[in-house]
Amino acid sequence: MQFVVATNVFVLVAIAHATTLNIYNQCDECIQFYDNSAIETITIGGSTTRTLVSGFNGMFRNGVGPQATLAEFSITGGYIWYDISIIPTGSIGPGHCESLEACKAVTGGTGFNTAMQISPSGCTTVTCMADGCADAYQYPSDGTKTHACPDTANINLIFCPGGPTSAPTPSAPIIHPLTTATSTTPSAPMTAALTTTAQPHLRSPLGQHHS
Repeated sequence: MQFVVATNVFVLVAIAHATTLNIYNQCDECIQFYDNSAIETITIGGSTTRTLVSGFNGMFRNGVGPQATLAEFSITGGYIWYDISIIPTGSIGPGHCESLEACKAVTGGTGFNTAMQISPSGCTTVTCMADGCADAYQYPSDGTKTHACPDTANINLIFCPGGPTSAPTPSAPIIHPLTTATSTTPSAPMTAALTTTAQPHLRSPLGQHHS
């Protein structure tokens, strides 16, 4: 009986700390929504939802190919860390290249295929409408593009925000303190080592962009 009670409490805590990810397709074609293991087709104007629990560390993109815009998320310590990555990938690298163009030269590939926007409730919105966009990671050590939000926030991931050609101007975020226990900014998790397979690059707890 005690085991059952403890299990139920654990499940309730896990549900209470889950983050809802709403995915919208505003493109003029279907999105092949891929999470590195399975594909779901999102029709034009369609949407789907994912529930991310504490400990999640992964990415989402349009299509199974590694040369794609990545939406990367990591949930740890009461926060969800998120970024967009357009780091070029190819048969090799990107290794230690220090710019988008240098990474393209090393890999012979690109890292962008579909415009996207990550918009958490009450936190910073990041948007990438074209290759070279300023909000996205462009090379592995590009260490200023990861953002954090309380893991209670709902997040919208929008493909082709505003339609296939333009992104809407995001509303000014409502600033919420990340914690009421301390005023100290949370430390970013350690960056994962680069590998030769197509894995997410989340840098803070994220730390996995294209490799």
